[in-house]
Amino acid sequence: MQKSIQFYEGLGFENIMQQSFEFDGDKGEVAMMKSGEILIEIYQMPIHILPEIKARKDGKIDHFAIDVAIS
Repeated sequence: MQKSIQFYEGLGFENIMQQSFEFDGDKGEVAMMKSGEILIEIYQMPIHILPEIKARKDGKIDHFAIDVAIS
């Protein structure tokens, strides 16, 4: 998580929120990185769930999404 936060800070993002969460009886971490109107949410899931996430083919968790406003 810290390497990801440092990466985005190097691109000019500010860490505006970071906290742990419970998932499936274990601990994960989430951070919100902001630059201007861009907000990136990054997660570090508990290590025991990573093999299942890596095997997924449906885009759940391992995706990138962009939300845009229509003027």
